[in-house]
Amino acid sequence: GLLLIIVGNYLPKCKTNSFVGIRTVSTFSSEENWNKTHRLAGKLGVAGGILLLILSVVCISLSPEIVLFAIFIPILLISTVTPVIYSHILFKKQLNNKEVSKSDIAKNLKTDNKKAAILSAIIGTVTLIACLTLLFSGNLEFELSDSELSINASLYDDISVKYEDIDSVELRNEANPGSRVFGFGSPKLLMGRFKNDEFGNYIRYAYTKCNSEIVISSKGQILIISAEDEIKTNEIYNILIEKCN
Repeated sequence: GLLLIIVGNYLPKCKTNSFVGIRTVSTFSSEENWNKTHRLAGKLGVAGGILLLILSVVCISLSPEIVLFAIFIPILLISTVTPVIYSHILFKKQLNNKEVSKSDIAKNLKTDNKKAAILSAIIGTVTLIACLTLLFSGNLEFELSDSELSINASLYDDISVKYEDIDSVELRNEANPGSRVFGFGSPKLLMGRFKNDEFGNYIRYAYTKCNSEIVISSKGQILIISAEDEIKTNEIYNILIEKCN
């Protein structure tokens, strides 16, 4: 939502160029088409971003799948596809009224394609590396002091639970994450608020490749944790049992 608002504020100020903006034959046909299209895209972007921020609070109890397909994707499609369609309609109108000609289009499209291709390749490579780094990095550190269990997450909020507040601790050999309501998920880690049939809404800080998990009940709240593997998870469980007793 914030990203849409930022982009929406920038697009109307964006002049004709080969690197940023809605770059189609229609938008390059005339300066008027470019400006009108990007003003519309800016308004839709800001409106869509604000709507996403509101819905992220109102619909926080819905499953991620519903939010993705019923809210996020439709808003994103409306914000991006509508300006392209508008630009094409305006282009056809200008062409029929002879406000633009094929020679004008060819002139406007004559840009340094080599520089544009190099810049696009650099941006794409950096984005891909950043995404892969985010997906396969990050760690969870479990610290068991004399008074509390502390979880230090490199990509999410840290959390701590006092032993005196723990009602029960259970070790399970089969993980059942359910669906993520709010938080961080990657092929390596699952952290944040989750929901499954057994516990309803609960908190999870776990590695995805570990089949074992520790279910901690504290003041009516369920916290599920797991380390990198079953051995380390068992070690944390044994220490927790000793500390809680």
